[in-house]
Amino acid sequence: MKKFNLCILSCIFTLQFTYSQISVNSSKISTSILIADKDLSAKNECSQENFGGHFKEFFDEEINSPIFQFETHNTSDNYKCENFKKYLHKIKFNVESPESLLGAAGETVTYTWKFKLDKDFLSSTKKAMDVHQLKAVGGSEQEIPLFSLTTVKGRKSDQLELRYTEMNEQITLKAVDLAAFKGNWVEVSETITYGEIGAYDLVIKNVTDDTVLLDYSKGAIRTWKTDAEYIRPKWGLYRDLNDGNDVRNEIVRFANFNIEESNTLDLFKTSLNNDDIKIFPNPASEKVTIQGSNLENYDTVILHDSFGREIQLKKPILNNSLDVTSLKNGIYFIVFKKDKEIKVVKKLLKF
Repeated sequence: MKKFNLCILSCIFTLQFTYSQISVNSSKISTSILIADKDLSAKNECSQENFGGHFKEFFDEEINSPIFQFETHNTSDNYKCENFKKYLHKIKFNVESPESLLGAAGETVTYTWKFKLDKDFLSSTKKAMDVHQLKAVGGSEQEIPLFSLTTVKGRKSDQLELRYTEMNEQITLKAVDLAAFKGNWVEVSETITYGEIGAYDLVIKNVTDDTVLLDYSKGAIRTWKTDAEYIRPKWGLYRDLNDGNDVRNEIVRFANFNIEESNTLDLFKTSLNNDDIKIFPNPASEKVTIQGSNLENYDTVILHDSFGREIQLKKPILNNSLDVTSLKNGIYFIVFKKDKEIKVVKKLLKF
């Protein structure tokens, strides 16, 4: 498993931002890492006279970690804010970033990070504010994020919504009360298998007590965009300036960015074309029959989900029949092993 950290941690490959208690040119530091060998500076979409930029770096004692603090300013932000009526302060990757940080079809990637909304955070009545996006670059469907975490002012209470765009129309997959997020550090784990038939899993927990605040999981979901070059993660502040009374000086904090690529599915791919074993029906909704002339040659049969995670079967395989009734809809891999070595992998669609 490849691991990429956007924080001060050591691993196979580290993207290390330099943190300081004092003011530094954060944009130049981060850009030199995210876009290697380029003399570029990350650009705030809003500029402001007599201010020092729109994100700061310092140590947060509550989570015992260096953090980013993103800031927007209601009355004095200008330039693009004035021209386009929106705040856009973000961390993102582009084509000049390391290839391993850009989502490609067939990859399974887990993004983890922490964020904290201000205790007086103000949601908007007109336009939602995104704090995270997975968004395509290139193709006819790149305008709207594939997935986003979005704050919205509701009739009864403010909401954090998980939004999804299969084609060109955005829908809300799940919404929870925003009150539990205000003033509290939360940790996000987002796992996605990119593809026309992919998978998606999201869990957000309170850092202090591990309470699950939002969770969503779905296999067999479209997680790609037509003719996309790649899909990139974004974190930051996206806010419309036309919101009147719903716009104020805003602060959002981020920390402990981490990106992990799973190589489990790569191991499966090399054995997928083996025809020694057949399974049917496929797709299936109830039972799957396993057929082969030398099934006794395999000492272990394991089921994995589309993220490569092992799934415990509620019912054992009997008479070469696998009961999939209790499985969620999605993509699975039936792995046949001999002496702990993968010999055959069969891809199963459960609907």
